[in-house]
Amino acid sequence: MASRRTAVIVADMEGITGIHRRRQCHTGKREWREARRHYTADVAAVVEGLRAGGFDRVVVRDVHDTGYNLYPLALGPGAVWRPGSRAERHTVYGDFRGAQLAAFVGAHVGAGRPGFFPHTVWGVYDSVRVGGTDVDELDVVGGFLADDGVPVGFLSGEAALVE
Repeated sequence: MASRRTAVIVADMEGITGIHRRRQCHTGKREWREARRHYTADVAAVVEGLRAGGFDRVVVRDVHDTGYNLYPLALGPGAVWRPGSRAERHTVYGDFRGAQLAAFVGAHVGAGRPGFFPHTVWGVYDSVRVGGTDVDELDVVGGFLADDGVPVGFLSGEAALVE
């Protein structure tokens, strides 16, 4: 029997298709309720692509605000929703061990950088630096992924970050 292939999606809301106003990212607002559909559609498309690429299981980490922004039943077959910002190991982003690939969906620029909604880790810091270098959430999570031996194979989000 072939071994199960697992991918993980780290999903954030600010870099999602159709989200272009900050109030769309504020939990509980009327605009946020509509933005949740855009968010779910983008993540579901990546789930579908990963499944078509041979992954049996796709763990979806919703890391935006409370972590309860996606419509889990709309993510498609093979998706395992991991909501909330609770720590599963040493990070609020979760435990990535055992995954063969990671995908970032909706990534955004960090605090102090030009962009749509720049912030790093809940928007409470003016900047986050590692070794004297400003880092984005992508860098922070990427470090955890590297520690767990999981390569990043897909990135979508805010143009300023992706470039």
